[in-house]
Amino acid sequence: MTGGAGFIGSHVMNRLVGSGCEVIVVDNLPLTKQTLPSLTCPSMFANTPADLSSYSGVVTQFINRARQGSALVIFGGGRQTRDFVHAYDVADAVLRSLKGESDGEIFNIGSGRPTSLNSLAKAVLNLAGANLDIVYEKPRVGDVKASFADVSKAEKQLNHKPIVPLEKGLRSMVEEAC
Repeated sequence: MTGGAGFIGSHVMNRLVGSGCEVIVVDNLPLTKQTLPSLTCPSMFANTPADLSSYSGVVTQFINRARQGSALVIFGGGRQTRDFVHAYDVADAVLRSLKGESDGEIFNIGSGRPTSLNSLAKAVLNLAGANLDIVYEKPRVGDVKASFADVSKAEKQLNHKPIVPLEKGLRSMVEEAC
């Protein structure tokens, strides 16, 4: 498997090993003879080492701040939405796309449900048992107001439906972090 050391690749590799496959991982291999399907994921999350940079995902940032006892920061009013999908479900979609007749196809992978940043923040605080403030700062230039995937093509052609609900994935991440 190429790219098996990356964020998505490591989850695909774990799924392959879990299903009994013998896997050899090679990373940074630039050539392929197959036109692979393209999967787009609006907002992916998973239990991974904490990334505290300003570019890490909002889920990771909220959990890290809750763990540190710091207020959660939302840029804008918190009504902006994202479609959060667990990396396990992305790995499932990748495996399904490799089994079918989907060469060159483009699929949106997500939950198909928008979640507001206010709802996400409240869920993280609740799961972490943290009584912290949510601080609202000026919106950042270029931030997307609403994002969620139309997953109907992936459901039809790949028979893919996400199975890790946001709250279950959050609970696992919070328990691991706290």
